[in-house]
Amino acid sequence: MKTYTKNIDRTFKGQIDWSSGLWIILLDTAYTPNFDTDEFLDDLPSAARVAEVALTGLTFANRELAIAQTLIPSVTGDKPTQAVVYQRKSTNTETTSPLLMHYTQAEVAGMTAYNPSGNNVALNWPDPVLDIPQIT
Repeated sequence: MKTYTKNIDRTFKGQIDWSSGLWIILLDTAYTPNFDTDEFLDDLPSAARVAEVALTGLTFANRELAIAQTLIPSVTGDKPTQAVVYQRKSTNTETTSPLLMHYTQAEVAGMTAYNPSGNNVALNWPDPVLDIPQIT
């Protein structure tokens, strides 16, 4: 898992609500991440987007984020090779929805063996998904 540089600052300033409004978007090889410059959802090319869904079963405690198994229904199109967690803001606009974490296909169980043919995709996340260090 890698984090997007521009949003690490938002995390430490408490501007990211880790308990709600998080979404996952599956992407294919048409997206090449640039962790230093990519910042918001509109930085992900439309051609690379396979499917997205709101994350549920979020637990944020002791600076650790856990996510329950995520089911993405009826996925078709290109095979996903990566996943990005982002926060959908109340304005619901791509230019204000920050990219938070990037996962490769090998880091999220359920993406590696999947072939998009209209079936559901069940993603199993590592535990914890994110461990935010404490600054003293």
